[in-house]
Amino acid sequence: MRLWIVCAALNGLCAVGVGAWATIGLAESPVAADLVGTAVQYQMWHALALVGVA
Repeated sequence: MRLWIVCAALNGLCAVGVGAWATIGLAESPVAADLVGTAVQYQMWHALALVGVA
């Protein structure tokens, strides 16, 4: 169970980090920022699913 919680936490951490980078680093390219934002949403949902698995 502990492994799944650690995996969920790392997945959530990556989602938040990439989301912050996309907001700041991709401000000049709204299309790329939108694509990365969608990917980050999917990754966060997967992190929540991993919490459910645990």
